[in-house]
Amino acid sequence: MHHPAPVNPMTAYQTSYIYSPEGVANMVEFLANADELALDVEFDRERFSYGTTICLIQVFANEHCFLVDPMQGPPPEALYRLFENPAIQKIMHAPGEDLQVLHLQKCFPLNVFDTERTARLLNYESFSLAALLKETNGISLNKAIQKTNWTQRPLSEWQIQYAGEDVISLPGLRNTLIKQVHEKNIDKWVNEENKAWDTYRAIEKPPGVYTHRDDEKKYSQFDLFRLNELLAFRDHFARKLNKPGYMVLVRELIDQMIAEPTILRQWNTLKGIHPSLRNDHCMNELQNRLRRATEKAEKLNLSKTHPAKKRRDAGSYPQISLEQRQINEEILLAIKAEIALRWGTHTAAYILSQKAIREMAAGTMKLADLPFAYRQTLIREIAAELKPGFLLP
Repeated sequence: MHHPAPVNPMTAYQTSYIYSPEGVANMVEFLANADELALDVEFDRERFSYGTTICLIQVFANEHCFLVDPMQGPPPEALYRLFENPAIQKIMHAPGEDLQVLHLQKCFPLNVFDTERTARLLNYESFSLAALLKETNGISLNKAIQKTNWTQRPLSEWQIQYAGEDVISLPGLRNTLIKQVHEKNIDKWVNEENKAWDTYRAIEKPPGVYTHRDDEKKYSQFDLFRLNELLAFRDHFARKLNKPGYMVLVRELIDQMIAEPTILRQWNTLKGIHPSLRNDHCMNELQNRLRRATEKAEKLNLSKTHPAKKRRDAGSYPQISLEQRQINEEILLAIKAEIALRWGTHTAAYILSQKAIREMAAGTMKLADLPFAYRQTLIREIAAELKPGFLLP
């Protein structure tokens, strides 16, 4: 892909590429007294290599941009401990995945300011970093670089520029958004949503589980057991080859094997198999694994008809008549319309989604289950104004 010559805003700041313990120590000493820092992480998750690889950590504070390369040196433990200092605000954009990657390093950042969630509450229609920077500050980011291979070394000039631009732009964006937050008087909302990142933890799969939650809805208990065995086979070779699973054995082919095991007889002509697996030994091993998994599933008497994901019985839900559901939904839609009138349609959709309205109207979700206390309070207050005496589900 051809790219135009870069115009590098990083030249306005001092930039350091850090990969040695000495470099990390000097950087941490420089950052120790900062009140805030902008933070971003470039990583690879099953795109170019096996598993999750943390490739680059970008930090911007006090007019200095640090690009920390954990792939060329030991883990920057001192920097991780700095991220955990609650006295220093970390400015990030949509930090969920970045935090997951840092959590894998046993690093749990505190005091995060999320520009994406803040923009949602401010009624921005587009809340990607590129869209926000373009709309608020007229800054253009080339996000195509984000999808390049961050595990390769040396990094290209384009990658280094992109990595720095992301964090350099964050403090200015945060300042713009904070001003708008004050003007709309929604500081409490923003503070509560940002505080939630302190305790955020991704749900991790138990050891030995390779299937996904969607598989639990698609497959019976019997077939899910067999599927997990085939995915374990793929994971073994993916780890050995340091390749993402899709480069070793495509998922579509694995699904076919579950439905029609005889397809394995065509192993040497099937598409989507890594060359190192295209031999009789691997074919026989996979056939044996599937046969043993089938026998064990039979022995465990796993259901061949019911989905693996257990659903709540209809009797466990409160019995709400169709008429009452309609009344509930009308009131909830009126509340959402009032939120939209006061704070904007995009804010309303973020605070009270259509899915939440349907579930609360049906009684399969309670208002207390809605995330964030400010949302529950806001909905109760508007309900009291619009329909005094109405009991929210």
